[in-house]
Amino acid sequence: MSLKVKNQIKELGSRIKQARINKGLSQFELADIIGMSVSAIKGAEKGRCKLKTFVSIIFALQLDSHLDLFLPKVLESPILLEKATGKIRQRVSRTRVRLVDDEDLGW
Repeated sequence: MSLKVKNQIKELGSRIKQARINKGLSQFELADIIGMSVSAIKGAEKGRCKLKTFVSIIFALQLDSHLDLFLPKVLESPILLEKATGKIRQRVSRTRVRLVDDEDLGW
């Protein structure tokens, strides 16, 4: 794991800790709210937790509105959307009608 990734994980853990303190909750109280152990909270605050624990803490601290900023919903690519639906014809081509048969020119 790169140093950049490790630092980002530590930063997320410290932000969780600061958000918990700002809400006036102890580790024990937060653990009770999400139904997990205190060691799970301590681990999350150090950047060592499962995604389920992380998301549970985010919801318990009422930070879920920030998830859209953190990871916005990805819109479907117009190219992939067209491939999925198939090409839709925009107009109908005309059929060419021959008025005179090539063999009956009478030359």
